[in-house]
Amino acid sequence: MEVDAPNDETKVFSGEACGKAILFGEHSVVYARPAIAIPVKCVKAQAFVYTETDDPGVLYARDIDRRVEFSDTENRSALARLLRKIVALFELEDFRWKVEVTSTIPIGSGMGSSAAVAAAIIKAMASALGRNLTPRELSGLVYETEMLYHGSPSGIDNTVITMEKPVWFIQGEPPEVLRVARPFTIVLGNSGRPSRTKDVVNMVRYRWKSEPEKFETLFDEIAAVVRRGRKAVETGNISEIGALMNKNHELLKAMGVSSNHLDRLVNAARNAGAIGAKLTGAGKGGVIIALAMPDKVKNVRDALRRAGAKEIFETTIEANR
Repeated sequence: MEVDAPNDETKVFSGEACGKAILFGEHSVVYARPAIAIPVKCVKAQAFVYTETDDPGVLYARDIDRRVEFSDTENRSALARLLRKIVALFELEDFRWKVEVTSTIPIGSGMGSSAAVAAAIIKAMASALGRNLTPRELSGLVYETEMLYHGSPSGIDNTVITMEKPVWFIQGEPPEVLRVARPFTIVLGNSGRPSRTKDVVNMVRYRWKSEPEKFETLFDEIAAVVRRGRKAVETGNISEIGALMNKNHELLKAMGVSSNHLDRLVNAARNAGAIGAKLTGAGKGGVIIALAMPDKVKNVRDALRRAGAKEIFETTIEANR
């Protein structure tokens, strides 16, 4: 989208992308089991591309005070690699634009920060090039950048962030937009302790190789939760969604990806009236999600704050039937 340009820079194009949370199916999704992910639209990444500028070939990340020059090929930072990857994906032989990016999505939180930043930049650059990407094309491009951060990502982050709808996802199969029969509200509490998805996924893989029978059973049990969760979402059974979130968290604990701090937030949410609560994302840090009826949302938010949550977000998944 082209927008008004500040500071007399007459050509500026923008793109934005929301965050995400996994409702059911962390880790087992890497092993060909299903997962359900939801968009979190109260947080987002935004990118602006200036095509006429006196400061060409550069990316600014204002929130973290970073500046990356495209010509600095020795820079191996995540932002530098991301910029070079996106420029290569668009086959821009002479990159002379300025890119600015901001994000309200916590980094290392399991909320899709890296995928959202990449999606926002790609949207803005596509707009500058006059290209109208389909959601599938955008998702594929974002997935290419996700491999920089996560090695072998499941593909769920780029899928839900580019579709901006709840999705049923099985690796290697076309994603399905999930029918939501009844709206429900999710409260998210950020532990303030970042976690690298790649590290936790590798830890689970190591344990799976060491104890394949145990972990295959855990993956199958989580898959059963996800399938029941789909039915609950599609029929509007809110109490069942909550009960299954609790079950999913216990299975993730058995997998070894929770932590005392995450468990404390989960328990605080449940004790404050949440119907269900669980970690979301890789675990070992990041965010928990809690399902709460409207009259309990404030209680849950207050309880999470007292339990040590550094940030609290709230999003409603709207009905779409």
